[in-house]
Amino acid sequence: MKNVVFLDDLKEADIRPEKVYEEYKQFLSKDIQEYFSDSSLLVKTNCPGCLEGDSEFAFSKMGLDYCSCSKCGSIFVSPRPSEDALRVFYKESKSCVFLRESFLASTLESRSEKVFSYRTQWITGLIEEYLPDAEVLLDYATKYPFFLKQLDSTGLFKTIIAALPQCYEQESLLSENASILNDGKLQDDSVDIFTA
Repeated sequence: MKNVVFLDDLKEADIRPEKVYEEYKQFLSKDIQEYFSDSSLLVKTNCPGCLEGDSEFAFSKMGLDYCSCSKCGSIFVSPRPSEDALRVFYKESKSCVFLRESFLASTLESRSEKVFSYRTQWITGLIEEYLPDAEVLLDYATKYPFFLKQLDSTGLFKTIIAALPQCYEQESLLSENASILNDGKLQDDSVDIFTA
């Protein structure tokens, strides 16, 4: 396994300005109450990491219970909203719209320089070392179209697929080489690199 360490002068305030982040958290807290306060709509789940059914309560945050898996130690929400309910939440809630339209927009330049550029270097380095013939990249639940644009600018990929993207109002920022896959159906062995 290859480990990559990037040293930089990244400050949390560069990618998460405190005032804007606090506003986002206020929206988020209200939205969780609005969308998920009915416990009958929440589903008990096994560990998403290892599928173990044995877990114990760890803590509550914003009205949701977090569990700790007894096998692998993963922390996860259970009971949790269904996948469909989460998709509606990500698309329509005030907090998520604010996140995409205000929060991410105001930090795009610093995220591009201090986060996405390093991820791009890491991914391209792995491709050059382990998969030099890779041509198709799939990014699941795409949230950052500019990140995919940076990956596209490397010239390594014939195709970039944004699968079930969650960038909604920002889909127009995807590179021309990117296609959107909303049904999640792919042909077997049609993807070389998978990011999420």
